[in-house]
Amino acid sequence: MEITLLDGSSRTFQDGLSVYEIAKEISIGLSKKVMAGMVDGEVVDQRHKINEDCTLKFLTFDDQEGKKAFWHSASHVMG
Repeated sequence: MEITLLDGSSRTFQDGLSVYEIAKEISIGLSKKVMAGMVDGEVVDQRHKINEDCTLKFLTFDDQEGKKAFWHSASHVMG
C-alpha cells in the first residue's frame, strides 16, 4: 500500500500494518513518540491497521489530537 506522509512524501508498506508499526519502520524515535494517527483526516489509535492507500499523520503529545488520545487512554488506566 502507498502511504502519503505529512511532508508530502510517499512510501510503500505491506498491507495490514498498524500506525505504530509504520512509525517504527520509519524511525524508532518516532514510534516512541506516537500517541495516535490521523488516517485521511480521521483520528485512530496507534493499533489501527491500515489496509489501503491513504494519507497518514502521526500524532504526538505536541498535537492537540495526540493529547486527547493520551488523556483518553490514561482515563481508562485510572478507571
